[in-house]
Amino acid sequence: MILIGCALLGAGCGTLIDVLHVRLSPDYFVHGKGLAPGPGLHAAAATLGARAGTGAGVLVGVVLTYCARPARERAPLPLTRVARIALQPLAYAACGGLLGLALGFGPMPVRWIGGYATRVDAASRSAFLAVWAAHLGLYLGLGLGTLRALASLRRVQRSTI
Repeated sequence: MILIGCALLGAGCGTLIDVLHVRLSPDYFVHGKGLAPGPGLHAAAATLGARAGTGAGVLVGVVLTYCARPARERAPLPLTRVARIALQPLAYAACGGLLGLALGFGPMPVRWIGGYATRVDAASRSAFLAVWAAHLGLYLGLGLGTLRALASLRRVQRSTI
């Protein structure tokens, strides 16, 4: 149940994020992700986001499901408790994405995007950088949030022995 919920939540979040980001910087998806420019770009970005989000959701769900399994000496954790813990990676990813977006529009140097700076026109560089930084923040936040969720699961499991 947790695995399916994480996959669906990941797909929804990935779709929403990429739909918003393709509006900010279509160049990020054309040059950075290799999608074809044109009228189908928004739909392709939404599909890409759904696929990436599903994969991330399944990965987080598998890790959390495995770690939440009961040991022989204790009862399984209630599903509602595991579900609340499973939201931690999402919250961390959101914070990381917002921080990345803010840094991308602010003090982050353009040289960090490497060769993409020459492919994107000057007027679009700040939006490209912001979307790139937001994606980086999302990935880092998801990883840190998953580690935090694992620590929370371990703490809860130890307290129920």
